[in-house]
Amino acid sequence: MQLRLIKPTELDQAALLADSVFREPGATSMKELFPLIFRPGLSHSYAAIADDGTVAAFMGLVPSTIKTGDAFLNVFSIGAVCTDPAYRGQGLAGQLLQLCQSHAAEAEAALIFVSGDRSLYTRAGCVPFGGTQLAELKASSAQALAAAAGKEWTLRPMQPGDFFAVYRLRNERETGHVYSPGELALLLGTEAYAGVMGLAQRTLVAVRDGSIEGFAAVAVPAAA
Repeated sequence: MQLRLIKPTELDQAALLADSVFREPGATSMKELFPLIFRPGLSHSYAAIADDGTVAAFMGLVPSTIKTGDAFLNVFSIGAVCTDPAYRGQGLAGQLLQLCQSHAAEAEAALIFVSGDRSLYTRAGCVPFGGTQLAELKASSAQALAAAAGKEWTLRPMQPGDFFAVYRLRNERETGHVYSPGELALLLGTEAYAGVMGLAQRTLVAVRDGSIEGFAAVAVPAAA
């Protein structure tokens, strides 16, 4: 068993393993939902490679930059962590996590983001960060908000020609990931969060006086 950086030629096999763990038959592949992990290029992800050359375990590691105020931080995100059932119980995920942590330290990254609270991560020193807000918008509330807005605002689906306005709004946020235009277009198109939830993404823009002043990417039932 070799534990090492995955080779570009092995990424398709890693995506198939991730599909077998996370996706139902016929669902959109992890390769399509998460191109920043599985597309060819300078990969930072690690894998456990069995003696026969198959990917026994995989841990996606993706570099990015986040801004908070005037500060910019180089960070990594971990995702698509999976192990073939035939190789579970051997501590492969823990070993891959150690390799990813060493990789991030060598790259002088400020943080590693992990979307999970498994003991695998807490034992390695990961701690909860941030929070979520829950709001319920009922039909009556939506109608009241629409009436208050009057005819000043128009809400409509995003069109390709709206992209640079949306990109500008995205970059005006005080805190968040920094994406190139190509990366943001790719992420909007892949609809990853909605896809893993079994929902469909709707990207909407808010227009006032002919200018796009807001946008939202929302996950809704596929039939909506």
